[in-house]
Amino acid sequence: MQVDVQTKKNFLSWLVATVQFPRREIYWMINYLVSHDSVLENLHIVEHADKTPRGLRLSANKAHKEALTLFIEEHEFINSEQIFHEIRMNWKKELFVEFDFEGKWHSEKYLRVLEDNPYNSWNDTIHPEIVSSIENFLHQKEKQLEIEALYQEIDHALETNNRADFEVLTEKLAEKLRETVR
Repeated sequence: MQVDVQTKKNFLSWLVATVQFPRREIYWMINYLVSHDSVLENLHIVEHADKTPRGLRLSANKAHKEALTLFIEEHEFINSEQIFHEIRMNWKKELFVEFDFEGKWHSEKYLRVLEDNPYNSWNDTIHPEIVSSIENFLHQKEKQLEIEALYQEIDHALETNNRADFEVLTEKLAEKLRETVR
């Protein structure tokens, strides 16, 4: 999903006005991004910027050791002047930016600009237990819908006095119900 420049600008402006970042350089960086459409065209807001060839993490979360970190390949840079210079000089290159702030998963503005990270897709990071749980839920739901459909067919057989269909359908229903108990 490609997010348009104006939507990114709106989000970044909201971010500057709303989130308390620990370093003023982060505000300078965001304001620079807002004022340069050419940079925003190649900017992608993602999770796990450290997994990308060129990523930037801006954090208001004290859990991160550094509030401002640039990742290039396997290297980390924390010097704000060096980071700003790299972004300014390489504005034609894709930049993957991660914002870490409290309540981001409840922010419609954040979710509107969030893109799937092509270097760390959310589909690839789902825990196998969650996948198994979802598959079990869908399987149970499918069985439930099959049983409900059989009940409707049985009702129809009763309404039309069709004894043969009634007997076949009740046997199918009994079998489905036995399967769900197992």
